[in-house]
Amino acid sequence: PEARAANALDQLDAALRGPLLRHGSAGYGVARRPWNARFDDVLPTLDSLASRGIPLAIVSNWDDRLRPLLKALRLESYFQTIVVSCEVAFTKPSPVIFEFAAQKLGLPPQEILHIGDHPAEDYDGATAAGFHARILDRSCSAPSPIQLTSLAALLRLVGPTASA
Repeated sequence: PEARAANALDQLDAALRGPLLRHGSAGYGVARRPWNARFDDVLPTLDSLASRGIPLAIVSNWDDRLRPLLKALRLESYFQTIVVSCEVAFTKPSPVIFEFAAQKLGLPPQEILHIGDHPAEDYDGATAAGFHARILDRSCSAPSPIQLTSLAALLRLVGPTASA
């Protein structure tokens, strides 16, 4: 089913965590060098979703370094809502963190599609909160109906434009 909102944290996590961990935790707050998305489909997909008027949110189990990181990467403007577990005192897979994101987006959970890379934290947590959910697994050669092998595959799920 089409969804009016998509959650992109875990795609960013997958795209950025490798380079960040290679540069140590100091890299989270202030980049020592320009960062590039690890996967070529991240920025084009975010651009396409934004051009379709689809509100995006981040639901994260990260800490207070996430917001400065997104700002340094010039990614924060893609997201209408950023929900960080350290700020709301709940972590995925708790439905509470997802419900908080839905409230901040002003959308009912059944109109939100969450994309993540962890079956228990992302898929189970999101569906327990009433969201639609998919798992991003770029290494999967035979994806199940709940798996995406690229972030670009998300564009087929959400349709050409956001619903009114």
